[in-house]
Amino acid sequence: MRAATRRTITSITPRNSLRSRTGATRIASLSKSLTLIANNHYQGKEMVNILQLKSMMTGKKVPVPPLLAERYPELAEVRG
Repeated sequence: MRAATRRTITSITPRNSLRSRTGATRIASLSKSLTLIANNHYQGKEMVNILQLKSMMTGKKVPVPPLLAERYPELAEVRG
């Protein structure tokens, strides 16, 4: 039986740190599909992290809601 991992994010994780903090990219490379579940922060910070992670893992730009893009300019790098 495997233990669940739980981590609470209260700020935006720098993009370069996302890659080093998660084994998701490695797991995805060994799997047919991968589902990541994120509990959003009330200011949308977890959504920023998950959009950045999705872009990193797929190598593609991702849809970003306009209000989120306005609030977090760093999403310009991943916005498609």
